[in-house]
Amino acid sequence: MDDVLAHIERIARVAGEDHVGIGTDNGVLPMTEKVRKEQDEYSKERMKMGIAAPGEGVGIYPWVEQLNSLDRYRRVAAALQKRGWSVSRLEKLMGTNFLRVYKDAWGA
Repeated sequence: MDDVLAHIERIARVAGEDHVGIGTDNGVLPMTEKVRKEQDEYSKERMKMGIAAPGEGVGIYPWVEQLNSLDRYRRVAAALQKRGWSVSRLEKLMGTNFLRVYKDAWGA
């Protein structure tokens, strides 16, 4: 989770707080042995086909265990607030930046 927070903070420093946001790409994934085995097989197949992402591999899973929960956004916001993020900055990260871009792109 610390790596995720560090990435968010770096993006906010480089691009500015008006140009960073968190999307909702995935739901909560079960952390069972069956899911891990399925992910390992999926990674093996992707590597065999030559389409694996850099760093992708068996035993490397596409989720952060501390954030694999329904309250993940609250956890991120609370952790960033402890690092000194203001409520207005957190609101931008959690959605108002996206709303501004959508409004600019599509109007009203």
